[in-house]
Amino acid sequence: MPEWGMRLVMSLGFVLGLMIVRAIVHGGFRVQKGRNLSALVVFTAGVRVMLGTLSHVDLLGPFHPLTGAETVRAVNGVLALWVLILVIQFLEPFLFAWMVPASRRKSFPTILRDMVRVFLMIIVVMSVLKTGFGVGLGHLLTTSAILSAVIGLALQSTLNNILAGITIFVEKPFEVGDWIGLGDREGMVDQMSWRATRIWTRDNDYVVVPNSVLAEGQLVNYTKPAQLHREHFPIGVSYSAPPNKVKKVLLEIARDASRHGIMPDPPPEVLLRSYDDFSIEYDLRFWIEDFRRRDVIQDAVRSRVWYYFRRHGIEIPFPIRDVVLRPLSRKDSEDRGRRQRTEILDALRHVSILQPLADEDLERLVPEVLLQSYASGENLVVQDDSGDCFYIILKGRAGVFVLNDRGIEIEVATLSRHDHFGEMSLLTGEARNATVRAAEDCIVAVVSRDAFKHVIESNTAILEALTEIVHARLETNRQRLAASGKAGDELPPERDKGWVRSTMENLLGVGLLRGLTRKGSGGNVEPKGSRSRGGDG
Repeated sequence: MPEWGMRLVMSLGFVLGLMIVRAIVHGGFRVQKGRNLSALVVFTAGVRVMLGTLSHVDLLGPFHPLTGAETVRAVNGVLALWVLILVIQFLEPFLFAWMVPASRRKSFPTILRDMVRVFLMIIVVMSVLKTGFGVGLGHLLTTSAILSAVIGLALQSTLNNILAGITIFVEKPFEVGDWIGLGDREGMVDQMSWRATRIWTRDNDYVVVPNSVLAEGQLVNYTKPAQLHREHFPIGVSYSAPPNKVKKVLLEIARDASRHGIMPDPPPEVLLRSYDDFSIEYDLRFWIEDFRRRDVIQDAVRSRVWYYFRRHGIEIPFPIRDVVLRPLSRKDSEDRGRRQRTEILDALRHVSILQPLADEDLERLVPEVLLQSYASGENLVVQDDSGDCFYIILKGRAGVFVLNDRGIEIEVATLSRHDHFGEMSLLTGEARNATVRAAEDCIVAVVSRDAFKHVIESNTAILEALTEIVHARLETNRQRLAASGKAGDELPPERDKGWVRSTMENLLGVGLLRGLTRKGSGGNVEPKGSRSRGGDG
């Protein structure tokens, strides 16, 4: 075989070997990065090898323009350019992994990565132009002055965004993951690039904001320098409500909503802002840490305002205007009151501790019963708190929760219509033994200790029956705790009937009825044995 044939075969074999290596890398190892660039490397290398082969054969010779030194140098420059860019693409991840700690790689700005990549590309291109084409940096700058001016004018907006992106990177007003606000836009920073910054809004919209807008506008960072953020809830209240009462109720609302994200420290505060035309304006201020849940936390506060204000008789006034009111007829008002009294009386008949009361006693109790509304998720009573009333559910459902030994709440029961709770705290003065929380919007009848006292004073004979019921309930609860594995020192103390009766008498304020005698006509006190049966109880 002639020498030129041997060279041709070797050249073809070299190119075929490059193609096989490329196929193994991208096909066998499934490497997608640099796939197109490696094809250019193989093609350019094949051209270079073929030029080298043709320059050594008699067909063209070494002095032909196709195989001349300038052509070979140009092809070498292009090949070096492709190879160096391919090497940069493969080494770039390892370079950043070495330069940037693992804890900051996810939040590392894209703009810095792009700056390093462009800087390396410029060095490669300038080196190839110098070695492969003999073009120096001075010649390049001189010949491209007009072209640079034209490109600069055409890309003025893009260059402004790029320079603003560099400014944002240097000053760091925000980072990836921060919640920012710009005008009517608000969201979490997802990505920062040369031209724009991308944020996710609360509505799950992807907003692209040019960096020049961020650099020139008034930017609010809700995450830096600290995640603690103060929220405001302005509300107008009727002039008939005393300011101190309104402030107390609003602070109770903030404390109740603490498990939804309101911080206990710094504590919430309420300020009276102004006296307006038809209302007094208050500002409830509280602190949150998770700005992403701001709307949910505000909703928890707003929802509770309606229920708390309704229970405490605080009115949110409507705007003042001239209207014509049509009063309800007397019959409609009486029918509504009658239905309400019937509903309360029916609920009282389902309460076990009220079984000793006659119907006339229950009817006397009805006018003193309060109806209150509670929102879903709101606590009606809290474990270990003191209590001076008990509740009967008229509408809705509530869950009963107790704290275990590790301080974790466990739901132990569900209450529904005509179920009652809290009567043991009312009669014995003991703390609440569970937390009752509304599972949905609830309406409850509330019987206070004062209302109960009025019934007992009119008929002290029912104290004996109440003593039996309460004593049996205390014994049942104690036995239930003992069966659950509670140690002796963890069980409530044993109580006899005498303790139960004296405790109820003291709490209800009827203890004096036991030892007092009725005064005779001459003002003398009759002996204890001469009391009537009803007063003796």
